[in-house]
Amino acid sequence: MRLDNDSKILGRWFNVFDEMCRKNAVYFANYVDIDLKDQLPGTMNMQRVTFDYNYYNNFEVSKVEFFRREEVRRWVDAIDSMHGIFKYRWSDTVLRYLTLAVFAEQNEVLHKPDYDLPYCHKCRL
Repeated sequence: MRLDNDSKILGRWFNVFDEMCRKNAVYFANYVDIDLKDQLPGTMNMQRVTFDYNYYNNFEVSKVEFFRREEVRRWVDAIDSMHGIFKYRWSDTVLRYLTLAVFAEQNEVLHKPDYDLPYCHKCRL
């Protein structure tokens, strides 16, 4: 689970870990955002796989076993070998989104807005 230091869970939430187990989910995502071509050089060829490119990751819950799967590790290693992370500043948000788009089923990714959970980012704490 990741919760940035400028983010805050407001009010009472249900147990997101239990919900992920109940729905056999591998990722509990925050909002989806669309980045522009100049922000993600070299990744636009992935448009055939997905339209959106980015999960805000100031809040996220990941199932570690999913990201340790052999085929996912090979993908991450291939991405890393292209050095786009360093050359073009590909962020972890877009790489996480693309990894999930390629290897996870749509029903394995839960989206926080679907649950109407009170939350703020860049909020005064």
